[in-house]
Amino acid sequence: MCGIAGIINQGKDGLNIDKIISSMLESIKHRGPDHQGYWCNNEKIVAIGNRRLSIQDLSDNGNQPYFSPSKNYVVVLNGEIYNHINLRKEIKKNKNFNNWVGTSDTETLAVLLDFYGLEASLKMIEGMYAIGIFYKLENKIFLIRDRAGEKPLYYSLQNNIFLFGSELKALINSNVYKKKLNKKVIQNFLKLKNIPSPFSIFENTWKLDPGKYLILDVNSLNFKIKTYWSINDVIHKSSHQKKEINENLIDKAEELLVGSIKKQLISDRPIGCFLSGGVDSSLITALASKISNNRIKTFTIGFSDPRFNEAKIAKEIAKKLNTEHFEYYFTENELLGNIDKIPEIYDEPFSDSSQLPTILLSQKAKKEVTVALSGDGGDELFGGYNRYHFINKYWPLIKILPYSIRRKISNFLIYSNKRTLNLFIKRIELVLSKNKKTPLNIQNLIIKSINSFGAKNEKQLFENLVSDNFEESILLDNEQEDFELYKENKDLNLNNLQNFMYNDFINYFPNDIMTKVDRASMSVSLETRTPFMDKSLIEFSWRDIKNNKNLKNKKFILKKILEKHIPKDLIYRPKSGFSIPIDDLLRTTLKDWMIDHLNMDNIKKDKIFNCEKIDKMIKDHLNLKSNYGQQLWSLIIFHQWKVFYEV
Repeated sequence: MCGIAGIINQGKDGLNIDKIISSMLESIKHRGPDHQGYWCNNEKIVAIGNRRLSIQDLSDNGNQPYFSPSKNYVVVLNGEIYNHINLRKEIKKNKNFNNWVGTSDTETLAVLLDFYGLEASLKMIEGMYAIGIFYKLENKIFLIRDRAGEKPLYYSLQNNIFLFGSELKALINSNVYKKKLNKKVIQNFLKLKNIPSPFSIFENTWKLDPGKYLILDVNSLNFKIKTYWSINDVIHKSSHQKKEINENLIDKAEELLVGSIKKQLISDRPIGCFLSGGVDSSLITALASKISNNRIKTFTIGFSDPRFNEAKIAKEIAKKLNTEHFEYYFTENELLGNIDKIPEIYDEPFSDSSQLPTILLSQKAKKEVTVALSGDGGDELFGGYNRYHFINKYWPLIKILPYSIRRKISNFLIYSNKRTLNLFIKRIELVLSKNKKTPLNIQNLIIKSINSFGAKNEKQLFENLVSDNFEESILLDNEQEDFELYKENKDLNLNNLQNFMYNDFINYFPNDIMTKVDRASMSVSLETRTPFMDKSLIEFSWRDIKNNKNLKNKKFILKKILEKHIPKDLIYRPKSGFSIPIDDLLRTTLKDWMIDHLNMDNIKKDKIFNCEKIDKMIKDHLNLKSNYGQQLWSLIIFHQWKVFYEV
């Protein structure tokens, strides 16, 4: 795991390009504390560099940038190419090449480029990566992002200077980058809690989409973006392939997952697993424990609030799997002590509040290991989210009632009868609390359910379920980037459940889940790996079980595999998630902090939000008239970020 950065200057004389690339790399030292290296061409127009976190080949032979044997390609790599050992065997067999200097995957890629070229090489490599390449023969820069969007890659073109980096702070610290707020993405941020790719929070700056590569002409600074892998192509091909019987599908899924974990357990540094107690992380841990020659280390965090504490379950699972288990219970003060770090860690406004426990988990795991496997991606590939159950089971029944009637009922419950609705919610909370089953954000859950009842179609239903509800008048300027939250893709012939999963895979997974995990873990130089995002597993999920409702819903396949390793009562439990009680915290511990950030003077000065609307939201939230916890958290995070970056 590393961080990469680069600058191509065609517009400004007298720039000290060595100093600029050094500054860019220093700003992402946390991504790679073990070595810094960069290369500049003779004309001092191009500079690309790397901050290295040594994982494979700990010697200097693994340092970057790396030159191909012909010296035509200069390569910097952030991430891991998991199949690089097999690729070396193929190169030796087919190209009669065995002049290896070291054992790093970056060297494998550099040699691969010499023999096969860019496009063929991209089809061959498997892993998580953001790659920068300078191709001397054509004077071009190539930027590549992995298939699922596990690793980030930003780029910008301003004043005839092209910049790229693993994080925005690399661009900002070039000292030639001009920060100009992109107000058009704020509406998307408020809805989604992140800035969706390909946009960024600054103008003339973008994130490269997953499965894409960028080609930049160094002379003209013209660039174009191409696709080398697409889930759409996988789905198209699936309709022409023969389906296997159910029993074989479960065995095949286990075989592929075992293969993925085997590749991802390769490391010259200590390795462990995040273990939340859920199906996904438990299965990754179970298989890793079976495969590894060493006793696997597992990491869980717990909280005193039983609503979001799965530490006890995780401890039982760790005991069954005989892992070396590390369990950390955090106080509220420890949790909140990381809030001020959020702008620096995430660079852009990012308000998925589970970022805080993820930061804490990463901090603790780093004390024991350098690499951690996670269960991320299991929900998206195997149907784990509750919204999939909703669209599959309840939506067909809801649609029986005409939309006009459903919409009137929904509007009445939410807008016309708030007092009755709040009393109803309080009754539910009371009943559930007596049974010790009170979920987090119960009011939001109920309001989302009522909104969903009144949805016009599947598109509106999906948007209601995955986005936060803000009044449009919250923004003084409602102009926004054209971002399609829900793509129907009728040509893919997907049913409603599959379309929900498809949209989560292309949007929610890279823009929320991976952003959260990558920035949190890399802030402490911890590499996280996601075995579910293996290319073969992704394609298997969409190719072989695409049309099987039972296997594609509520993680049926994963649970059947896990039954071989732990008791059923530890598997078949309600899904808890990885959350914090942000609604309660903003009424208690964080109340003064919230009021300080969202005071009228600050909001008026920003000239972005309607201060009267926000003031009313705060009062209604504190007086328990409404529940605006997540919405207020997003507004605070935005203001906190804006102050930190002096925008």
